[in-house]
Amino acid sequence: MGEKYIYKSKISFTRSYIPLEYLYSIIKFLKNKEHKEYTIKSIEKNTISFKSKGGKPIHNPRFPINFETKEGAILVSALLCDGGIDKMGNPLYNNSEICMRKRVVKAINKLIGKIHTNPIYPQKNNCLIFPKTIKDILINALNMQIGDKVINNPKIPDIFLDTNKKEVIGAFLNQAFSDDGSAYTTKKYNQGTIAYGSSIDVSMFRAKFIEKIKKEKLTDYASNLVKGCTSMLKKLNIKVNGPYAKPCYLRHKGGKKRIIMPWTIQIQGRDNVKKFKELIGFSILRKNKKIDEILNNYKEVDYGKSFEISWKIVTKLNSNKIPIQLDNFAKKYKSTREYSRQLLKNLRKKGIIKRNGGGYERDVHSCIPYKYKLIKPHITS
Repeated sequence: MGEKYIYKSKISFTRSYIPLEYLYSIIKFLKNKEHKEYTIKSIEKNTISFKSKGGKPIHNPRFPINFETKEGAILVSALLCDGGIDKMGNPLYNNSEICMRKRVVKAINKLIGKIHTNPIYPQKNNCLIFPKTIKDILINALNMQIGDKVINNPKIPDIFLDTNKKEVIGAFLNQAFSDDGSAYTTKKYNQGTIAYGSSIDVSMFRAKFIEKIKKEKLTDYASNLVKGCTSMLKKLNIKVNGPYAKPCYLRHKGGKKRIIMPWTIQIQGRDNVKKFKELIGFSILRKNKKIDEILNNYKEVDYGKSFEISWKIVTKLNSNKIPIQLDNFAKKYKSTREYSRQLLKNLRKKGIIKRNGGGYERDVHSCIPYKYKLIKPHITS
């Protein structure tokens, strides 16, 4: 607990850190002698350094540690997404971006205490190794797991799933999306998307059941990290598409072959992307620029000429017995899906079309495209 203390170890006296068990026995002894000023809280306030056996110290610790903060969210999210706790008990964080490594170290220094890990000079594979004491804290306080997270499929600690503090939720998701997320625009539909993904081991299942998970969209078997992030996004009133299972791949590690299933969620639509930017965002500049590109790509709807064209298109689709759906409409209008969605919404408001199926239906595990019925055909079409 501090280099200035001396305690007796079997035969000789040693100048070193005091074992917690020994320290607690001293406090108990002093309390029994009615020295009430010696309490756990007083020790916490006066601790100058602490460490695990054989580990590196943390100086000027900030007891008690409150994880329901931005810094707590950043640290836990970083270890769950681009890091972990290896079998040797070392907390790790791997990221090629200097800004992300700096962010995590800064969070630890503010949340737990001063560490000597230099984010500018990582070890092999851009890896930062933190003091083992952090592992002890995370396991005891948040029940975090040691080992390969693809195999363990860890859950997000309840403290972050249950919190209603938007700044804490935003910090957790910012770290998660910055580590394992992306922003892009699809060429086919010119559709802007923000995505997050996480993979898990499904080697314990038979091939037929793995196919069933993908075909029937059995999201109960999705990655716990993906499901947790979905729940947190919904707390911020951001609509999420998915989770979706992507094609499996084989991973060879430690002489074993495993079947890995990636899972992903997507955020689409101007309002949802805008909320993401305002409440979450990325901590990597190029990813934030991509959000701006996506938002700038959305057009403002001109409800004059556009309305007439839209009305004619749905009338023609109906005449040709082509389903009135978003993708069919967007193809005919030659516009983005988001722009087309706004036009269809306006047609519904004017009573030209009405919904006739689709959306979140019973026994369907994800949203399917809305179908529309034509109520008022365009006269000149």
